[in-house]
Amino acid sequence: MILHIKIKPNDQHQTKQLLVTKTPMRIVLLINNGPISPEQQLGGGDISLLTLANALPQCGWIPHVIVPSEGQLTKLFDKKKVNYSVFPFKNTYWQTPFSTFKNIYTWHKIIKSINPLLIHANTTSVNRSFSIAAALLNIPYITHVRLGMDPGETKWTYQYLPKPNAFIFVSKALQNEYWQEISHYCPRSSTFIVHNAIELERFTPTRRPDGPPYRIGVFANFAPLKRHEDFLLMASEINKKRSDIEYWIIGDDTENSHRRQTLINLTNKLKLGESVKFMGHREDIPWLLSQIHISILTSETESFGRVIIESMAAGRPVIASRTGGIPEIIENQIDGLLVNVGDYKAFANAAIDLIGNQHKWNIISKNSITKVQSNFSSHAHIKKIIQVYESILQRHKNRT
Repeated sequence: MILHIKIKPNDQHQTKQLLVTKTPMRIVLLINNGPISPEQQLGGGDISLLTLANALPQCGWIPHVIVPSEGQLTKLFDKKKVNYSVFPFKNTYWQTPFSTFKNIYTWHKIIKSINPLLIHANTTSVNRSFSIAAALLNIPYITHVRLGMDPGETKWTYQYLPKPNAFIFVSKALQNEYWQEISHYCPRSSTFIVHNAIELERFTPTRRPDGPPYRIGVFANFAPLKRHEDFLLMASEINKKRSDIEYWIIGDDTENSHRRQTLINLTNKLKLGESVKFMGHREDIPWLLSQIHISILTSETESFGRVIIESMAAGRPVIASRTGGIPEIIENQIDGLLVNVGDYKAFANAAIDLIGNQHKWNIISKNSITKVQSNFSSHAHIKKIIQVYESILQRHKNRT
């Protein structure tokens, strides 16, 4: 294996190519919207991209990723030996024609030099950057829809610009919510549903930890839609009946909206004291999961819910809101528990039941592990993604 580093200062485009092989391989160009700074923390979409890029060579595809800046993600690309380019790309704005045509020219040059059979946008927000260049080169592209879209975003992204050949939604719920609007602007695009996946080897199942104390954890940033207030209210309800439980809050205020202090104030108001542990942003999620007894997700909505399958893979029963794509992962009372959004008393009752009923805990833990290994492994995920690639390439060939 040989490392090639090529820098093109005129294009502000740096490429690291890490794979040299005599075996015929097909290249797929993956385009991501982050990192935008070295300090940016990895999000669920970034982790999904890394999982995909790491698995593609097993199926005869060489991934090449374009990101706008170096950071934690590119460090992991180096570690995993994934080809990538750093290019601070911009969206297309017709109000600034000179910079727009320069951007299209640069994208054309970069894509042509990589020579992919297919382009895979990891999020809808990057489509305006490269779509014209892809169309000029007659290269099909697909777009992953991982999150909801703001009002007017679909029109702004796709009207008057080349359309994706296909969209991949991370859940049926997300497709149901947004496909009607997207298809209005992209009527010829195909649509697929492929759930997210994890690298199972990172989340080794472990036995139920001894207690007390028993530990209930929430793994989420402090965005309001995660409803950490419900987690704290749940804790207050549980503490009326038990005094041997700790509540771990793993995550931080990634949007700098002072949410951390708001939650600390509520903790004090509810007199939860030292039972609540604010753990901050952590990279050692598998270890933290091995230390808790129950994983909680109180979100108002989730397009999928990656932390759910991470918790299940570690053998930790999950209690989550019945919303978005979550019911596509959890079968209630079989491999997890579902309660209505905002019903913190139901969260509390479910948690008390699981803490006190080790037999039920063991059954749900076992079923969780089985489901993740069958449905949400990187092997199962990459098989579905490759089927999408092959389908789109065949349709593109038939059209041309």
